[in-house]
Amino acid sequence: MLTAASFLVLLAFGGVLEWQRERSRIAQKRHNGFIAATEYSERLKDRLSRSLAAAYALSAVVHQTDGKVERFDSFAENLMHVYGGISSLQLAPSGVIQSIHPLKGNEAAMGHRLFADPKRNQAAIVARQTGEMTLAGPFELIQGGVAVVGRLPIFLSSSAEPDKFWGFATVVIGIPELLNSSDFEKLEISGYNYQLWHIARETGSRSVFASSHGSNLTDPLSYAFDVPNGKWHLSLAPRQGWYSMPATLAESSIVLVVALGLTALVHFFLRQPLILSKQVAEQTAELRNANANLESEVQERATAQRALAESERRFRSIFEHAPVGIINIARDGKLLGSNLAFQKMLGYTAEELSQMTVMDITHPNDLERTMEAFRVFCETRANIAELEKRYLRKDGKPIWVQVNASTVLDEDGNFSHSVTMLLDITERNNLESRLRQSEKMQAIGTLAGGIAHDFNNILAAIRGNAKIISEDLPPGHPCLENIEEVNKASRRAAELVRQILSFSRASDSERAPLSITPLVSDALKLLQATLPSTILIQTDFPKEDLFVQSNPTEMHQILLNLGSNAEHAMRGGTGKLVVSLSSEDIQAPAVLQQTGLPPGRYVILTVTDTGMGMSPDVSVRAAEPFFTTKPVGQGTGLGLSVVHGIMASVGGTLSIESRPGIGTKVALYFPQIAESLTMQDQESTPPQKGHGERILFIDDEEQLVFLAKRMLGRLGYQVFGYTQPEAALQAFLDNPTEFDAVMCDVSMPGMSGFEVVKKMREVKTSAPIVIMSGYIRAEDEVRAKEVGVTDIILKPNTVEEIGPILHRIFNNMPATRVSRAFLGETHQSAY
Repeated sequence: MLTAASFLVLLAFGGVLEWQRERSRIAQKRHNGFIAATEYSERLKDRLSRSLAAAYALSAVVHQTDGKVERFDSFAENLMHVYGGISSLQLAPSGVIQSIHPLKGNEAAMGHRLFADPKRNQAAIVARQTGEMTLAGPFELIQGGVAVVGRLPIFLSSSAEPDKFWGFATVVIGIPELLNSSDFEKLEISGYNYQLWHIARETGSRSVFASSHGSNLTDPLSYAFDVPNGKWHLSLAPRQGWYSMPATLAESSIVLVVALGLTALVHFFLRQPLILSKQVAEQTAELRNANANLESEVQERATAQRALAESERRFRSIFEHAPVGIINIARDGKLLGSNLAFQKMLGYTAEELSQMTVMDITHPNDLERTMEAFRVFCETRANIAELEKRYLRKDGKPIWVQVNASTVLDEDGNFSHSVTMLLDITERNNLESRLRQSEKMQAIGTLAGGIAHDFNNILAAIRGNAKIISEDLPPGHPCLENIEEVNKASRRAAELVRQILSFSRASDSERAPLSITPLVSDALKLLQATLPSTILIQTDFPKEDLFVQSNPTEMHQILLNLGSNAEHAMRGGTGKLVVSLSSEDIQAPAVLQQTGLPPGRYVILTVTDTGMGMSPDVSVRAAEPFFTTKPVGQGTGLGLSVVHGIMASVGGTLSIESRPGIGTKVALYFPQIAESLTMQDQESTPPQKGHGERILFIDDEEQLVFLAKRMLGRLGYQVFGYTQPEAALQAFLDNPTEFDAVMCDVSMPGMSGFEVVKKMREVKTSAPIVIMSGYIRAEDEVRAKEVGVTDIILKPNTVEEIGPILHRIFNNMPATRVSRAFLGETHQSAY
């Protein structure tokens, strides 16, 4: 009884120990499971986000081309290669799928109307309403397969309808491909079953759309992560469950060993025959297993041979159908083999390429560099990575490729041949060139704005002092004529500054009904300054006003681009540039078919030069982006394409007539409108006087401080002028109630006007503070709001201009618009 009791006590004690150990193992398993759920959820989320990013790149192209995407398949192919994991890319203008890549296998989706099936395409409706990307599905696609669909709404701006809905950029991501790219096979190999699910919007119930084989989960862990307009959940549990039977109950039970010690010896002798019999059976089983293993090895070798043959077949299939070009090159440069992608890239057949060397298809300018690189490659056997060079197609056109090559050695370890992969990067290089050109144009605009700022300061001082002198002189004084000449010269300089600002300010891109004759005349003044004196400009404008929907910046772009092309065509000699305007009611079917315009009245702007002209094959491609006949470094090929884009955006078109040796005529068709902008003449009113208000005036230009003190003093204000912002700020902080208003320049050395305003607002929030600048950017207006500026103005230069501003401030009149006094003109924009 005692032995039995001891045995039971030890058994219970060992059970408690094993229970504690099992709890610890379960806790560790759940911790490891949570880490695995987190890791694979983040992998899936990262892979999904990377694939969806292609929609934003596609949206950028739609914006850049104003909704007219050319070479969609080529661009989509590059995006799918870069972002990976994408089944197809689509464009759906107005919600109708019109472009799909790849089209093969997806024909059923072409022409599908997303808004015609609200229940299935609810996510598309939400995307259009919110303006944000939505993720639909997973569900079975019309063209077959299970996938998720990311739709990014695209809104294009125009003068008639800002932020107009254009359509969708769509990324289709297959669920199996998404799981494979996120290495979910490794999750199953790690011993986990999983389920990927979400809450269906339509039913509000849990919907599992991906799972491992045999994925009935017991007490699973779940991890939720955000996807566009929803959440996904990953649930997992060990395939064998969280719990396992104890490995042993009494390994450390000394009491059990002692209790059973005496019987062990008897047990040993009684069990000896059985033990011997068991050993014989075990040895027999070992022999049987050895025979089975031998048979299995024979089968495995046979299977390996079949797998090797299948691997060779797959390799050949991969080689032939790879999306990038692949060639094998011998040591002497001979092309030993090529795949379909490379043959399509260069336009040669496999038989033709087999008779050629790599030097035969290399661009002459890259031949020497290629020969040296290939020699070093063969000798050093060092892989070539991302080498960029040019090949010549069969039709003679050059293409840029990115080369990645590795060596293949023979049995003796010597160079046998190379395996070279080639990616066509011609389109990417073109896009990079266009981006660099855009950055150059942005830098030119910034420089123009800076020049205009400095000119404004100088002209403000000149015109302001001339105004004071003319007021101080009695009528009929002989110096008044000289002062008037100064004013005339200043006005001409002011007009030049206005043209510079019109070129550099992005806000001028808004179109309005305007008379085209002044716009063209204004643009020709700037064009005249860029042309050599040997080129004569003649104009032929009608007397009546012709109104179109346009703005000065676009007219400058049109005439500067056309003028630059004409100057290049007439370079090296004299020439004539004729610019004419006319109005025509176009109804003839032949003309409408030729121009592609709807019937109606059009204003025709014609630019004719007497240059060298163009051949028919050149003139038909003249408006293509990046097409140019100019030498390398002298043209981007974007001039006429920019003009064509502007004309398309206003609902017009252009036509080109050219004859070699005679000249070129470009006709631009603008839809004519009846509405006009009427500028009401402002009656000259006496300047409003002040009543002794104290003005703190801060500007680093000493002449402007001197001028402001005299001008504002005549209006009845007390002016305290400073050229050092630090000193002016200290004077304000010492006695904030001393000043009734502050007028401060934006750009000053040591401290900007916005910094001065910010520190003033910390001690006095009610004082009117006006920021002045010779050039106001959009970011300046935003910054002015942030620091609490009362008003922001372009620097005034006469008593009539500054008087109303201070009068409005001190009479608490509403300031809903920005006052922009600019050298004799007052420009206003929303603030």
